Amino acid sequence: MGFFEVPASALRRARLADELPVETPAVFEQLSGQVLALPDPGELTAEQRLGAVQAAARLQTMLEAYQTQVAGVCDAQQDSRVFAAGTTGSMVAALTGQNRAVGSAIVGRARDLRGMPHVADAYRAGEITGRHVHLLCRAAGRLPRFAVLEADLVAAAAVIEPAVLAQVLAVLVAQDRPEAPDEDYRAARAKRGLHISDLGNGLYRVDGHLDQVAGARLRDALACFTDPPAVGDDRTPSQRLA
Repeated sequence: MGFFEVPASALRRARLADELPVETPAVFEQLSGQVLALPDPGELTAEQRLGAVQAAARLQTMLEAYQTQVAGVCDAQQDSRVFAAGTTGSMVAALTGQNRAVGSAIVGRARDLRGMPHVADAYRAGEITGRHVHLLCRAAGRLPRFAVLEADLVAAAAVIEPAVLAQVLAVLVAQDRPEAPDEDYRAARAKRGLHISDLGNGLYRVDGHLDQVAGARLRDALACFTDPPAVGDDRTPSQRLA
């Protein structure tokens, strides 16, 4: 039987989750039972399946928003100090089975939403997704008129996909702060880097970030050494690149 080594940080989070005095409100047991009692999709009509997909997505967002809200109250009440659980982000990560970065992001979102009532309300109602919220939170710190525009931006977010919302917000930020595109460009340039690591098992790992020019050059260079798809070749595009 094979074996593997679990990272020490993951073990610490698992131990923390076991040690925390968790008491689950009864309503969650009821919700779990109701979810398990949802109808078999195969027994639904086509129209009902459409409705089920849509309703499930909205409920998923509502639960995500509630989790964020609870994490925010934990942060405000300093629950992690009460239970000697490190930061609130670390505690949330342990409770949700995520890494610390994810836990901290949940807490960070909750903090942002304290000053964004329209966004918070729409999120809790499942009218906008977590991705919409992420974009709106990011724009709030870059758009001087955000408080004035918040209600209208939320109304727009409720009917457009996140990618379109990102474009709208980028235009608004550029209008209010003409220097913003240059700042974004410099920030993107600062993230550039390429890492090639010998894994010691016969493989190399390549990862990193390139700007548009360097990325295009690398893509074109690799294309010269990449075999085109052929009959019987079941390799993926990424495997052909390698």
